[in-house]
Amino acid sequence: MMPGRMANDWYNRSADSGDDGTQALAAERRPEAESRGTVVETSAPPRVFVVNHNEAAREGLRQLCASVGLAVETYPTAEAFLEALDGRRPGCLLLEVCLPGMGGFGLQRELSARKIGLPIVFVTGYGDVQTAVDALRAGAFDYFEEPFSRQLLLDRVHQALEMDRAISRMETQRADFAGRLAGLTPREREVMDLVVDGKTNKEIAGALVVREKTVECHRANLMRKLSVESLAALIRLVLTVDPERSPRSSNCRAPWILFWLLASLPSLMSGLMDDVLPDLPELAMGLASSLGFA
Repeated sequence: MMPGRMANDWYNRSADSGDDGTQALAAERRPEAESRGTVVETSAPPRVFVVNHNEAAREGLRQLCASVGLAVETYPTAEAFLEALDGRRPGCLLLEVCLPGMGGFGLQRELSARKIGLPIVFVTGYGDVQTAVDALRAGAFDYFEEPFSRQLLLDRVHQALEMDRAISRMETQRADFAGRLAGLTPREREVMDLVVDGKTNKEIAGALVVREKTVECHRANLMRKLSVESLAALIRLVLTVDPERSPRSSNCRAPWILFWLLASLPSLMSGLMDDVLPDLPELAMGLASSLGFA
């Protein structure tokens, strides 16, 4: 267990030790609701959430992050943090491993179960190699054990915040694309699925028992509704919404691929021989020399 004196020395805490354990502190003046740790909207600037039961460590991390202009909220337990948490929040989490109650790993599992992808940086005075391995395997962004470089920690916090911003942008884009897809009619959705699967307009018309001209109209309408101008953009949109999906290949394509390979084989061999034959004597001499025959 980390001695209190060590925590005081390392963190160089201020004379004011009036932390009630749940602070929402930023470089600028804060509303009263924030000072009680109330959750802000996801449109707010990203925050660093410090969850650590040790008051000195908690205050030291708050001061370190606030010194570079980062907004910070602090919590003494995982339960206090979860109580203030309401859905997706932009930022990153500086988390102690050994916490009273559910503990650091318990909070990590709970956030994963809630599908809250908040980057977690473990900052602990109790760790060992196996603990670090377990944390990183479970998806932690990074792991720091005292003593550590303050600058390196700040660098990793900024990187975690940038990663979180990228994830947030992706989630926003996914929600936007999902909203566009929801605006398609059932028939347009059928046409879109077949287009993404690589079917031609003629194949789609046969599959849906409609005229090819009708397929063209549906295809034009769905491209307009989805605000895409190419097949590549359409596929990218669909895969963004449903990453598990992959276009299915048509059964009739395998024979054509085999035919193309067989038809290309003579030209491929011819090109290979054209490149190799002129150099064959020199290659033979080099081989003989390396084997000691020359």
